[in-house]
Amino acid sequence: VRAAVAAAGAIAPLVAMLRDDMHPQSQKYAARAIWRLCSDSKSIRAEIVAAEAIPALVGLLHEHEPGTYMEAAAIAATKALSLL
Repeated sequence: VRAAVAAAGAIAPLVAMLRDDMHPQSQKYAARAIWRLCSDSKSIRAEIVAAEAIPALVGLLHEHEPGTYMEAAAIAATKALSLL
């Protein structure tokens, strides 16, 4: 399923969602989706890197109040970066 999601062109829109700081809930879900996609294959990880997801993920790594969408986004970003 993850390969099909990547093949359908989902990576670029997900990376765009990471950069949309007006919608923290979307950032959380995008970071989680990218993290899950990272765990599938080297080729998907390469696509994620090529889509410039690393700077967008790093941009989410700030201290946030516990229990917020941004804290959840930062946790998912950390997990995704650990796989890239």
